Amino acid sequence: MIQRIFFATFFSLFLSLAAFSQAVIEFEELSHDFGEISEGTKATHEFTFKNTGNEPLVITSVRASCGCTTPQWTKEPVAPGATGKITAVYNSQGRPGSFNKTITINSNAVKSSAVVSIKGMVARPNASTPAVAPSAEALKNSPILRAERSSLSLGKVEQNKSILVDVVINNEGASELIIQSFSSPCNCFVLDRSSLSPIAPGKQAVVKAIYTPKVLGAVKERILIQSNDLTQKAVEFNLEAEVVESLGKKSLLKEGNKTSF
Repeated sequence: MIQRIFFATFFSLFLSLAAFSQAVIEFEELSHDFGEISEGTKATHEFTFKNTGNEPLVITSVRASCGCTTPQWTKEPVAPGATGKITAVYNSQGRPGSFNKTITINSNAVKSSAVVSIKGMVARPNASTPAVAPSAEALKNSPILRAERSSLSLGKVEQNKSILVDVVINNEGASELIIQSFSSPCNCFVLDRSSLSPIAPGKQAVVKAIYTPKVLGAVKERILIQSNDLTQKAVEFNLEAEVVESLGKKSLLKEGNKTSF
């Protein structure tokens, strides 16, 4: 009789402890509005989440509500107190008008399913209305973007591991320079908007970007920097790297590896 009572008590205690040992996923935001974007833009947004539980959080699957949205996510377990990211990339090519898409995240968290959403308006270019060239006065007062370097070699990097890159930019114009976006055919180089602020005339600033290599082997990525510089449509630079499956135990992201150019 005593043994049965002891066993029942021990089993209840075990179940109680197991119930309290769980991962918990909490997002900083559950929706993002891109506003109006031009058709052909690949609009990208990162949803950051934190594991507020006491067990490692593992994302088991991420599904978008349509093929026009490509999700990427943190693949490794997220330790208690650590953060991870869900990146949503919306391809607006051939999709004029408003959009509202969802991404469903499944994990081992106490609430196993979570949903984030993106929305916006895709503006179709009006071919019948020719672009108006800026006036001579506007060009004279325009900011002028100059990247400190036109190319960067990263050496060996790990596939699907994000690398923080510091982009050094000079404003050689007469008014404030505003960086609008980074774009690339690989859709692997995105602007960290949290680092953005206007760059005064004659000043230099560091703009942060995140590079996530996707294709194995030697790669050369073409990156375009868009801004409010009226004298040029975009500034181009090239990024080269050797993408490998694994760098062993070292992780560029965990070590806070940062590359500047």
